[in-house]
Amino acid sequence: MLSVDSPRSHVATWVQQARAGDPRGFRRLMEHSAPWVLADCRHLSGSGEDAHDLSQEVFVKAYFRLADLREPAAFEGWLKRIKVNHCISFVRRRRMRLMVEEEFEAATESERVEPAWDPEEIDAKRDSELIRMVLDEMRDTLRIPLVMHDMDEYSYSEIAEELSLGIS
Repeated sequence: MLSVDSPRSHVATWVQQARAGDPRGFRRLMEHSAPWVLADCRHLSGSGEDAHDLSQEVFVKAYFRLADLREPAAFEGWLKRIKVNHCISFVRRRRMRLMVEEEFEAATESERVEPAWDPEEIDAKRDSELIRMVLDEMRDTLRIPLVMHDMDEYSYSEIAEELSLGIS
């Protein structure tokens, strides 16, 4: 149960302040949401370098779409949807760019990329480091649904609908 003074209990108030033109309201929303938005952007994109830009872009989109939010108390779920859609678009654009670049390269298809980590060193790594490394090694088609389910609490049917995939 949330305490009356928890940041979550103030989210609707901050949304209303931001809608009324008070920049402090949106700044509070950002301060409250920034840590998980940044972490999710990193995991969804598979790129620590791009995560900061992606999270800032998510907040810019949220700021300009704040009037579209029907229920101020639903801000976090609404922001998650913006974040997921933005990161998926980024991954798709990156994938297309890489496909175009690969067409111009003379690399052979027989080359295999080996993991950047040694399995014997896994036991010595912290759990969070291991998870980050494994997520970095995963293909987008596996990593994105996993993060959507585990971090954003999407159901399998919601993930399938969002990504235009079969439920299996």
